[in-house]
Amino acid sequence: MERVQATPSGTVVVVRDASEGLELLMLQRSTRKADYFSGAWVFPGGKVEPSDLGDDELSRARSAAVREANEEAGLHLEPSHVLPLNRWEPEPSARQPRPFSAWIFLCVSDQTPVIDDHEIVDISWMRPHDCLAAFHQGSMVLAPPTWVTVLQLAQFHTVADLMAWARARQPEHFYTRFGEEDGTELLLWHGDELFDGTPGGRHRARMESGVWSYERNS
Repeated sequence: MERVQATPSGTVVVVRDASEGLELLMLQRSTRKADYFSGAWVFPGGKVEPSDLGDDELSRARSAAVREANEEAGLHLEPSHVLPLNRWEPEPSARQPRPFSAWIFLCVSDQTPVIDDHEIVDISWMRPHDCLAAFHQGSMVLAPPTWVTVLQLAQFHTVADLMAWARARQPEHFYTRFGEEDGTELLLWHGDELFDGTPGGRHRARMESGVWSYERNS
């Protein structure tokens, strides 16, 4: 399939320290028809607009993430403190006719968020493990990039540890291929034997009904 231009976007994971550990800011989208993730819990973010300034896709996506954090949650983030974490991009397919290139950033803030109760209808500071538990119990809807990002953040107990890890690495590119194994839907990424032929490699999400699992050994 011919590769088409992806729509760029920027999303920011806002984190803070709390008495019981690291917390991240989650926003719930309103319920809308023809929205695959209607009602999902997300990080502040959205498409890059012409007003989002920058010299390349990364810097424009950062501008979009900062703007969206203000529009969706009333946060005023300093762009120089917004750190790139990962980039998500699906392989063009019939399933994904409108591909996207979504940058996810990190930023530390303890500002009090305010929502418009229109596009965003609920808001919560949550520990990553609590977010994952709510997802697996069926009380919280997460998109795959959000879910994998929360899994990554669940490794850390403090903002200092998380930010030290993030600053020491390059943003990871999750170029997603859709697959199937034994009737179970798979999302495949670099290092998986079904993605790039790495013998015995596992870097995938198994999307079984009601239960998702993330496997990685590469």
